Amino acid sequence: MGDLSFEQNEESLRQTMAEYGVVVAAQVCVDKDGRPKGYGFVVFSDETSAELACTAAKQRGQRVWRVRCTV
Repeated sequence: MGDLSFEQNEESLRQTMAEYGVVVAAQVCVDKDGRPKGYGFVVFSDETSAELACTAAKQRGQRVWRVRCTV
């Protein structure tokens, strides 16, 4: 996922994406100083949940998340 807000953390990402299914893992990528880079990864327990998350609109605040799915 790209274009996450810099206030986004792993727990809030997990909670947000849980509306699409069971989240197995959520990671917000950070730089060497611990600052968020604006993107992250989410792993769902099943393919259907992942596909649903990829097709849903992701407007969060002023940003629209870019979502790509990989199986």
